[in-house]
Amino acid sequence: MLAREHHQRAAAAESSEVRAFLKSLSPGQPVDLVITHEGGSPLEVRQAILFEIDLHRGLVVGQPEPKIPKAAKGQRLELTVIKRGSQRDAGKRVGFYTTIAAFIDSETPENSSRQLLVLTLPQELHQVNLRSSYRVPIPSSLTLPISLRSRSGERLDVKVDLINLSAGGAFISYHHPPGAPPLLRAGDIAFIEVDLTDALQRFDMRSSAVQPALGHLRTLCRVVRMHDGPDVGCHAAALAFMNLNMQQKDLLHMLVLKIQRFLVSKPGDAV
Repeated sequence: MLAREHHQRAAAAESSEVRAFLKSLSPGQPVDLVITHEGGSPLEVRQAILFEIDLHRGLVVGQPEPKIPKAAKGQRLELTVIKRGSQRDAGKRVGFYTTIAAFIDSETPENSSRQLLVLTLPQELHQVNLRSSYRVPIPSSLTLPISLRSRSGERLDVKVDLINLSAGGAFISYHHPPGAPPLLRAGDIAFIEVDLTDALQRFDMRSSAVQPALGHLRTLCRVVRMHDGPDVGCHAAALAFMNLNMQQKDLLHMLVLKIQRFLVSKPGDAV
């Protein structure tokens, strides 16, 4: 009896949490659709826009880029958003598992050419880490020049340091004058460029199987969250890679493993 009452109370609390979460969402809000793959491949994240919260039909979101094919109907995805308790709160990423219930055409004239996805409603919520693939700190002896560009391609005039790296994203730091407009905000889209040449040569990865162009990684990324650094004007940003192709994903996966093994063999070089 006590076990059943405990289960009922837990289910009621969970249902209340889900209802509160759905009420906190609003049309036009950006969400991330996370596609998982078998075999431990990196997460694939596609940004979409929330169009409608229908408590009977489900959540309606726009087709992301690249598009999800109709053959994926019924496929399980993970939908995530960043929730903040206050303006100064760095926020946490909350998500739930869902399936694609239907593909429909937009019913509004202004979006008449846009295809929409209907996603099933959540049963429970959980905190999410979009960079769940293994992260490694960058050794001080490894030179990985890095720069940032705006979404329009304009180079941002700021020195950037790469703190750690995974197959799904990066953690960077930079200095920006106090009082100046923010260089990056959570949710921003930007380009990151990383020269991997030194790393590929150091770990003997410049074989014929690795195309020279892959040594210069340039990818669109999304600012997952921002952090203040220990010094005045110092900021850090967690980035999630958005549009890596399979060759880039495989190369980053191999590089992360190489760095990990290097750090295990020479732990003093991690700082």
